[in-house]
Amino acid sequence: MPKQTNMTPKAKGELTEANVLTRLMELGYTVSTPFGENCDYDFVVDDGVELRRVQVKTGRKEDGKVVASLSRTRVNSKGSTRVHYEEGSIDAFVVYCHETDSAYWIDADDAGTVQISIRIEPPHERHQSNPNINWAEEYRL
Repeated sequence: MPKQTNMTPKAKGELTEANVLTRLMELGYTVSTPFGENCDYDFVVDDGVELRRVQVKTGRKEDGKVVASLSRTRVNSKGSTRVHYEEGSIDAFVVYCHETDSAYWIDADDAGTVQISIRIEPPHERHQSNPNINWAEEYRL
């Protein structure tokens, strides 16, 4: 069967969650999902010591980085709006990039508020010494 290329955003998000769930389980974590769709988090990850609320995001490859938005869409009777996560509502983000088949664990405290940007390729020469670069290997799941 040929690979489907015209997925809806919802279907792509579900595929992202399935990939992240598989990786977490392969690494030996116990993963639980909340009932319903009213939680800020997609999974509760149990490492045997601690429970962590995790929001899964689909990343895209862009200029040698994997980039993911840190907002979500809320739909109501007046339409849809972009909403940011409240502080303390999640413990970590896991960003999965379909183009690179890679997943990255970013603690919520390290994530910022608008987007996550993880460098997968070296930047232009003049930017290589930038101490603010989030190198992919530091976050790879």
